[in-house]
Amino acid sequence: MRESGFDISFRFGPYGGATHHYAPVCLNSLLYKTEKDLQQMSEILGRKDDAKRWQDRARIGRRRFRHTCGTRSAGCFSTTPR
Repeated sequence: MRESGFDISFRFGPYGGATHHYAPVCLNSLLYKTEKDLQQMSEILGRKDDAKRWQDRARIGRRRFRHTCGTRSAGCFSTTPR
């Protein structure tokens, strides 16, 4: 996570290791992008089954995050899950 450039310093506790208690837009965006990148790499390598799995994971994660943190009326994300 840190090698990606994602900075967890003090936003998620004094040592930043408690990210599993949060569903922040930034962390979920990074996860989604990683899954989409892995899908594309799998496609380039001709690994269709792997590409489909990564595509499904990205789609499911996106849907879950939008359901949990999305606010349709505001057209953006809430800082606190519903």
